[in-house]
Amino acid sequence: MCPKCGKIGGTGESFCSVDGEKLVPAGKEQEEQRAAAIEHYLEGNKLSDQKDYDQALEQYLKALALFPGLAELHYNMAWVYEKLGSLEEAVKHLREY
Repeated sequence: MCPKCGKIGGTGESFCSVDGEKLVPAGKEQEEQRAAAIEHYLEGNKLSDQKDYDQALEQYLKALALFPGLAELHYNMAWVYEKLGSLEEAVKHLREY
């Protein structure tokens, strides 16, 4: 796991593909936070599919607070921010992606 961005490395990886930081073993708490973030992310996806963008964004923000290293989260947040007319926030999250 990258200590800087929280990204989980793949098998055999020693360095983060995003930040170049040396990966460290993820602890139980970090794995639990990542799992909870994924639940919020998936709920946000469902809400986004239903065009409930405000509620989707709420779920994405909860996921972001728990585990900011989910690249897909930033992409989807950018998409929702664009739908809500917040282009600066959309660009910010695309850059994180």
